[in-house]
Amino acid sequence: MSFRTQTANARREAGRDLITAQAVELFENKDYDDITVADLAAAAEISERTFYRYFASRDDVLIAFGVQGGSRIPDQLAARPADEAPLQALIHAFAHRNAAAQEHSRAWNAIVGRLPSKYAFIGEAVGRRLQKMIQPVLRQRLSAEQIERGDDVLLLGLAWTIVTSANHSITYTEPLVLEAAARAREAFLAMDPGGTRD
Repeated sequence: MSFRTQTANARREAGRDLITAQAVELFENKDYDDITVADLAAAAEISERTFYRYFASRDDVLIAFGVQGGSRIPDQLAARPADEAPLQALIHAFAHRNAAAQEHSRAWNAIVGRLPSKYAFIGEAVGRRLQKMIQPVLRQRLSAEQIERGDDVLLLGLAWTIVTSANHSITYTEPLVLEAAARAREAFLAMDPGGTRD
């Protein structure tokens, strides 16, 4: 990649970050259906034409904000001890966040909690993108057989559900979470009528 390309990419990312940061207050305080691209552009002090250089729609801004919250997870997972169980490593990567990441989660949860159900695709899009970011790092901890039977997808789903549930629980302890995860995995495998995941 040339220096010019790197510089252009850096400028593009900076522009996207600026628009996203300015949009958060609107997303938190105004009904989503009432927010327009003109509102987002005005908040970022740019024209609508400039907005469309960075995002195709209002939804894309919110998706970008959601993905930002998980952008550190792959690095946090890679930094976990190599001999740590994959699910435990994932839980730590998801749960051990700095103050900025915790504030992001608070804002994201507040925004998503107010979204009408017709926008469920936004959360799904964020989940898919985060999964694509995390899966390659997680797969380095798994055997070819585990990857083939879909353990990477299962573990990601379990870790995400466990950490989300723990965020709302005052009784969270790691042993209880890991025990619950083991039971969930057994239940998941038991549902496979063909036995192909044993």
